[in-house]
Amino acid sequence: MVMLIMLVSLIIIYRKLKIGERGSRKMEVLLVHINFSVYLGWISIATIANITAFLVDIDWNGFGISPAIWTVSVMSVGIVLALLFIYLHKDIFYALVVDWAFLGIYLKRTAPGTEAVLLVISAAIIGMIIISVAIVLAIIKKRVYVIRKSEL
Repeated sequence: MVMLIMLVSLIIIYRKLKIGERGSRKMEVLLVHINFSVYLGWISIATIANITAFLVDIDWNGFGISPAIWTVSVMSVGIVLALLFIYLHKDIFYALVVDWAFLGIYLKRTAPGTEAVLLVISAAIIGMIIISVAIVLAIIKKRVYVIRKSEL
């Protein structure tokens, strides 16, 4: 419950700061916007992970769908969120957090002594590629945080 309150609070702050929606001073972007983007990204991913852990803890059967399929479905939510933040808010920093989380999933699933689930490993790789390409394209097209021209 606390995680959801934090998530909602961060979304409200993010929206009030108008991150990616208006030109901002360079220092505001560097000291405020990027920090809130990264924090919101981590809380978003942590919320997804905590809900998943809760469902596993209560032995939820996933409507008979395999755990690997559910994992890939949840990872897809992360990909969609990253892409939405890039394209709606010009926020590559939120997306970088999701990318990093996918790298963590990949490293955990390929670590010695861990059951390697090929579907999850493949989804992590594909997710990192999709998000990384979207980040690079946003940078090339200069669709990242807007900084007031007078501040450059």
